[in-house]
Amino acid sequence: MLLFLGAATLVGVGRGVPELVERVRKHEYFRVRTLELEGNRRVSREQLLAWIGWEEDASVWDVDPKALQRRLAEHPWIHGATVQRILPRRIRIQVRERRPVAMVHVNGSFQYLDRLGRVLGPLLPGEAPDLPVISGIDEFVDGDLSSVHVHRALQLLRICDRLRCFDNISQVQIGRKGLVVVPVRPKVAIVLGWTGLEEKLRRSARVFAHWEGRMDELRLVDVSFPRVAVLKLAPSQQAPGRRARPRPGRTEA
Repeated sequence: MLLFLGAATLVGVGRGVPELVERVRKHEYFRVRTLELEGNRRVSREQLLAWIGWEEDASVWDVDPKALQRRLAEHPWIHGATVQRILPRRIRIQVRERRPVAMVHVNGSFQYLDRLGRVLGPLLPGEAPDLPVISGIDEFVDGDLSSVHVHRALQLLRICDRLRCFDNISQVQIGRKGLVVVPVRPKVAIVLGWTGLEEKLRRSARVFAHWEGRMDELRLVDVSFPRVAVLKLAPSQQAPGRRARPRPGRTEA
């Protein structure tokens, strides 16, 4: 008789386990009281909570850290995230944002771009970032710029950063002749073409060194030709009554 009672009791307990577990999950004691969010600078707390669909009355047991990490990583500005469930009632989220290295002008608006060519989002009203602008592209494909030339423009920016060839880059234009870079100082367009970017940048530096003290006379330096730099001077440097023509000059390769 005792054996039968014991078995019946076990069956009753077994049937009640799921209900007990659910009660524990939903108990007020495990309701999230503190949600820590760290590492977000560009994206606001409100934007990220809306992105993950956060519910204020969530239980700490309802939070799936791995699922939240995957969802956060889908945000254009988020490179990765770590989510921790800290019992009894705390959640900690640490995000790593992508860093913009340039802006691209496309379809009449400016978009932030990271080093891999990923489009992060639009320039917001009131923002004035100190970033170079890549122009000449007007297509997007799945959040990435369709033209491989954008990646060459980004490669050019990396080379310039490594060589410290200019104080800063104002613009990289993608045109039919290839890449054209315009430094902040001196404000001279440099035509580079598509290949041999590092060597051509070094050649343009030699041209600038030759024109030291007279940089305001230059408007364009074309080093896309082998061993030749074609210079275009400011209109005031042209002979009166004659049309402005590019003035060729040779530099050491």
